[in-house]
Amino acid sequence: MSLFNRLKLVLRNISRRIFITALLLCINFVSFYMVDTVGTKYFQSRHAINKITNMFGEEPENVSYVSAVVKTDRYSSNKVITDYIKTLDKVEYSGFFSGAAANDLIYGESVDIITAEKSLENLGNLKLTDELRALMDGAADGYEPVLLGSNYRDRVEIGDVFTVSIYEEKDCIVAGFLEEGASWPKRGKLFNTTSTGDAYILDNSGILLTENYDKYDTFKISDGACEYYFVTEPENRSEVYSQIREYALQNAITVQIVNVGDEIEEQIESTGLTSDNSFLATAAFILLAVISMSAVSVVYCILDMKAYGTMSVCGMKKREIISMTLIYNTGLFLVSAVTAWLVRQREVFGSLSPAKSGLMSLFKENYIVGHMYNIPVLFICMIVIMALATSIIPAVIISKTQPVEMIFDRE
Repeated sequence: MSLFNRLKLVLRNISRRIFITALLLCINFVSFYMVDTVGTKYFQSRHAINKITNMFGEEPENVSYVSAVVKTDRYSSNKVITDYIKTLDKVEYSGFFSGAAANDLIYGESVDIITAEKSLENLGNLKLTDELRALMDGAADGYEPVLLGSNYRDRVEIGDVFTVSIYEEKDCIVAGFLEEGASWPKRGKLFNTTSTGDAYILDNSGILLTENYDKYDTFKISDGACEYYFVTEPENRSEVYSQIREYALQNAITVQIVNVGDEIEEQIESTGLTSDNSFLATAAFILLAVISMSAVSVVYCILDMKAYGTMSVCGMKKREIISMTLIYNTGLFLVSAVTAWLVRQREVFGSLSPAKSGLMSLFKENYIVGHMYNIPVLFICMIVIMALATSIIPAVIISKTQPVEMIFDRE
């Protein structure tokens, strides 16, 4: 029998089972909706974690930062600690970095510029080629060389002079352009409301690595205590931390030391599936959906046995009869999954199109990857597995029952 005719028979059976079919659709919808809710949260979190991890050129567990925690004289207290860190043998390199802006490079537009000490060149994932490194080292006529993001290639010219420092004008020059996707770490706490996107992908900003960071250090004016980054091997980390804390204690300064690798690991643990309170409820609903569909499939398989026997006597193959159950179950799961996905799409983005979403670009990509890319793949896998699981028992019953027995048992 052709697939089209089998579909007609399945639709005819559905018309005789409207109530049960509607009930199963509701159960399946809830299951897929909960899977979408938990799965989207998990996938978008993991995407954000991966992006933030990839912003580092160093292994995250090698990177730490320290900041003086005091109410007054924060800048001077921080300076005492940072000057000491520079003397430690087991610190491979260290330095400050912060954010700035150029307002005279493109008319009417502010261009974000990361300003960092030259010693931190390997901290970010800048994708520097030998040519770009040479450009960064070749300051012309006293100007500081800046590499702009790839999106500025057709908007500015190499050699354009502009201002980044608040202490002097026309101090920087466009030396070249970074490769697409070049990035730099977020300063301070990595995981909060402003750090789960591409805030420090440098396609729409730039990077200045300078030997003279004092020209760009605004914290000495505001008496701020900026995070000071340093890189050390994991086996030396505890010793370096102890040395910093002891020195800070000797100078009556309270310091906070954070390891980036530990921060990322804590975020991975806190965003795991099993740490979500809804995970067990979701698993329970999936199990309920499978059990319900299996039970209904078995019941209707027994009730329809005479019809199956008649079909078999009339020349229909058993595998074609079994496929009708598979088609019915797959159809219910598919309709439920698509409906749940569309409802969640509107909840996440405010409309069916993410382009109309009011979400900040920092978060939109994470949700697009989580909900629009990963969830459909997950749903397809679930539909295949659940449809096969709920069709196994009916398939066994039909395959082991002879046509005469099917008809006779219903007499």
